[in-house]
Amino acid sequence: MVISGQVAELVRPFVEAKSTVGLAVGVVYQGENHVYCYGSLDKDGPTLPDERTLFEIGSITKVFTTSLLADMHLKGEIDLDDPVNKFLPSPVALRSLGGVDVTLRHLATHTSGLPRIPSNLGLK
Repeated sequence: MVISGQVAELVRPFVEAKSTVGLAVGVVYQGENHVYCYGSLDKDGPTLPDERTLFEIGSITKVFTTSLLADMHLKGEIDLDDPVNKFLPSPVALRSLGGVDVTLRHLATHTSGLPRIPSNLGLK
């Protein structure tokens, strides 16, 4: 498939430079989902990541998430002071912190008091 070769070319510098241990790339092409995996789960390990591998993807997602949040706010779809629990399915609930409900504004401005990495994520 043409797209797999293009993905491989884009990923090659990262894999060759050893700047990453494992890498999974998701592509939607002509309405179909494709996943391409490179490297390993551990440095010099034999196991290839796959579409179920959990990655810490870093700070770039904050830009996308808050851009979407701002767009939804400007369209009147949400209020920044809406509690997060309003959007969570039952029975999932985020506990209040110090008697204050965590809001979308708290999440967007990193003032929620939530830990940077959940203790049950299992990252090494």
